[in-house]
Amino acid sequence: MEKLQQEISKQKEAHRREIQSVISSKQLKGIAELKHERERKEAKERKAVTENEIYLTNAYYEKRVIEVKREWVEEVRVLNEIVWRQTAEIERLKEENAGLRGIMNQNSGNSSKPPSSDGYKKTHNSRKSTGKKAGGQKGHTGHIPKLYDNPTKIIEIKAKRCECGGRYQYSDENYSRKQHVDIEIVTNITEYREYAAICECCGSKSRNRAPVLLFFDFLIHRSLESATYRRP
Repeated sequence: MEKLQQEISKQKEAHRREIQSVISSKQLKGIAELKHERERKEAKERKAVTENEIYLTNAYYEKRVIEVKREWVEEVRVLNEIVWRQTAEIERLKEENAGLRGIMNQNSGNSSKPPSSDGYKKTHNSRKSTGKKAGGQKGHTGHIPKLYDNPTKIIEIKAKRCECGGRYQYSDENYSRKQHVDIEIVTNITEYREYAAICECCGSKSRNRAPVLLFFDFLIHRSLESATYRRP
């Protein structure tokens, strides 16, 4: 009896395992089919998405190409207008330049202008070049303004006090002379004596200076003498 029950239990177990194996194989097959179906569906969806993206991308670039073409056409139009305006301005300036050159080239020979309006014309210098620099050469006798011995008026330039507050002490012979010459019906010569002094407190030395006007007189005198000397 026990053996019979064991045999029946073994048969039931084997039958159960067989049923499970069949069910498992069917489940695996179904799972595989579902997986395969899902993959095909996903691939189809991806393909649809890719085609949509390609369509949208192509549409965007086509629109962008049209916009760029319009921008180029507008830019070319603006550049052509600029070129036309500049060409007109160049032509106007050429005409104006030609008119001004004609005015500048007018003289007493080709217009009604008097000969005095022709201006100065530089003549050709026929002297041969010596290779030396223009102006006074080394070793030539210098020229300085002549000081007159008996000036009409003498102005003594003496400062009274030093910066420290002390009084200056002057010598009757320690001075330099500068003269301002005014040529009139009567020549008036003003001599400025620039005294040198020593402070009685600190011992500092000082020299009084004549007005700046005398310095300009000196430069003018030198320039006139230099121009006279250089004249051929």
